[in-house]
Amino acid sequence: MSRFRRPAGRPSAFSIAAAGILALAFVLPGNVGATVTSPAPVPSAPASAPAVDFATRAGYDVAQGHDTTDPVPASRNQSVDVVFEPSGPPSPPGAGPQPVGAFAGEFGLSARSYVAAERYFEAEGLRVVHTWPDRLALSLTGSPAALDRAFSTALLAGRDRGHPVVYPSIAPSLPNWLEPEVAGVVGLSSGFSSVSFSLAPVPGGATGNSITPGMARAMYNLSTLYNLSGGPNFPTSEAVALLLWGPGYEPSDLAAFFSQDYPSSFPLPTVVPYPLDGASAPQNVAPPPSLAQEAEELTLDIEWSGSMAPGATLDAVYVPGPSTANLTDAFEQALSLPNVVAVSMSFGAAESTNGALASAWNPLFQEAADRDITVLAATGDTGGDLNASCGGGPAPEFPASSPLVVAVGGTAVTVHRTTLGAITGFTEAAWGGSGGGFSASYRAPGWQRVGSAGTAIAAAGGGRGTPDVSASAHQDFVYYAGADQEADGTSFATPLWAGIVADLAAHAGHPMGFFTDRLYHFAANETAGAVDDGLVDVASGSNCIADAATGWDAATGWGSPQAAVLYEQLAGSFVNITLDTSSTTVAPGESVTVRAEIRNWTTGRPFVGTDVALRLVGSTTVGPCTGIFESVDVVSNATGGVSAPLRVPACYLGARAVATASIETDRLYGHRADRVAVNLLGFVPSLERLGDPPFSYLLFAAIVAAAVGAGGWLGRRRPPVSAPFVPSSAAAPRSPPPLAAPASRVPPGPPPSPPPAPPAASTLR
Repeated sequence: MSRFRRPAGRPSAFSIAAAGILALAFVLPGNVGATVTSPAPVPSAPASAPAVDFATRAGYDVAQGHDTTDPVPASRNQSVDVVFEPSGPPSPPGAGPQPVGAFAGEFGLSARSYVAAERYFEAEGLRVVHTWPDRLALSLTGSPAALDRAFSTALLAGRDRGHPVVYPSIAPSLPNWLEPEVAGVVGLSSGFSSVSFSLAPVPGGATGNSITPGMARAMYNLSTLYNLSGGPNFPTSEAVALLLWGPGYEPSDLAAFFSQDYPSSFPLPTVVPYPLDGASAPQNVAPPPSLAQEAEELTLDIEWSGSMAPGATLDAVYVPGPSTANLTDAFEQALSLPNVVAVSMSFGAAESTNGALASAWNPLFQEAADRDITVLAATGDTGGDLNASCGGGPAPEFPASSPLVVAVGGTAVTVHRTTLGAITGFTEAAWGGSGGGFSASYRAPGWQRVGSAGTAIAAAGGGRGTPDVSASAHQDFVYYAGADQEADGTSFATPLWAGIVADLAAHAGHPMGFFTDRLYHFAANETAGAVDDGLVDVASGSNCIADAATGWDAATGWGSPQAAVLYEQLAGSFVNITLDTSSTTVAPGESVTVRAEIRNWTTGRPFVGTDVALRLVGSTTVGPCTGIFESVDVVSNATGGVSAPLRVPACYLGARAVATASIETDRLYGHRADRVAVNLLGFVPSLERLGDPPFSYLLFAAIVAAAVGAGGWLGRRRPPVSAPFVPSSAAAPRSPPPLAAPASRVPPGPPPSPPPAPPAASTLR
């Protein structure tokens, strides 16, 4: 039987309908794949500890008298630090670096009030050991009798659980004109809690499995960061302050370490010692066995921070012992040094027993944030528990628990090698000793209650969660006492991160300052395991508090760094770009004026003289004109503003164009996009509503119906055409048709031919 064939050149109803629908896709707006990026919201300020009365801020606790045996009047001289309240509200994070003198003029006590406080304590018989340029603290020393007079108390000495202690037996107080100015006093009470560093040396020295700083640089992508600008850029103008106590370090150890660890292209660091309060100067003499671990701790702090930050100044600030007053001096010294961009503290103590220290240090942490100095602290080595066996109960450590501090946890690194020993990669799991948990003293600030961190914190009662980030803390290498050594501890991870902060500052051209809020903002929006994550999620292993899991957890925080990507994410969050166009709709062939303002996202200050790329891009790849229509580089003016007219080509068939403003420099990163409707109906504004629901759906149905109807009419079957007349003489004789054989007798014909096979699929794409 013959089949009906469409006459050549006539379209089918289906093809015409498809063409109509395709045309409609060009005209009607819809989800065209353009991404609209809104500016990140400014995070809330970090939460602070709740206000407490002065006696508590000065270390007074009735329970101390109950727990002390054989109390007698104190007899030994004592060091005390008085820390003052800042005189104004804190600056927003990212407000810009501020010299200590400028900070003192804005937030410290007035010069007159500071001198008056000095004279008061001296008149009571105390000696002022240190005055500090921020005018936020005074370091004092004197006899118990002088302290009793100055603070209207009575100091007693005794023993608590076998340890010598001193405590005020009467609630301390100060004159009415002075007491409201004081945020906290450290040193009146001592011995009830111990501040310890995070280090556990491994007997037997280093092994073939030790994680070296060179491995850490490879694992955390430091080489890419160093060369992000197209050539080496090292933090030669930045300083990292490392706080500890003990006999210092052996310079010969550091010289040997850096000569072995540094590639020849690395500039050597400058190590500057700052021994305070009677601590000994560095010397190439073995420390007494009782102080060997302290010396090893400071040595590794210098080695690991310097290994990450070639050419940086490493300020080793240390005091004779771990008293809270001495450590307050160390912190003040760090804040007083030039070019410090990070302060690293590889020590901590149970948060529950350090309320006075927290009250005194909160203003200093706030000063660091105001002056764009990043403060980092180790979360400890007991797995977040009171003891390493996980049987003592949760115990977050201060200062890591402060929301103004970057809390650094630890990971255990596995090195993957070929059979010949070549390193092929690294994987990380939570290290079982890594501290973490939820603060009982600080509520989680708003910026931390995001994503998986917010879920975990809410389930735990709302306390500030630690850690924020992590890095290698297990089987790490240290060169100490003239030999290769190995140790465990978040002491390694913390200076490692401090060194990376110095690298980030070198590329940004300014200190990173308090960045934890920005870190949480982008980390909460990362896809765990993506190759472009600035923080690599650690999702295996556990500590006493939590299992490492996808997203934030109380074992590893958000994970470990990928330094180059981390820089782009952190630096980019400094920029707030607002975008505006001269019209919401433009016709093909017309121009739209794109305007943008570039400002600091926390202070609102404009970025002046900054190169901004303005682009107008098609939102579809279909049609004769696609891609980038126009791109111009404009320098921002005194208000941070830029503008330029950008034209939509007349041949463009898309329903949307995307206007973008971008900054991509070594100093700043940012991006903002907005959509502009393209009216393909030309210059008839009244017809624009046809592109909006529900009119768009009605128009779609009408076009489909019209297309199908037109296709049916054009492709309808024509009546048969009569055959031309042929004379009978020319006609061939016709025989009658043969009779059809019965169905049962019709011989079977050949089987039908199979359809042709489809062409083989090409492997090329």
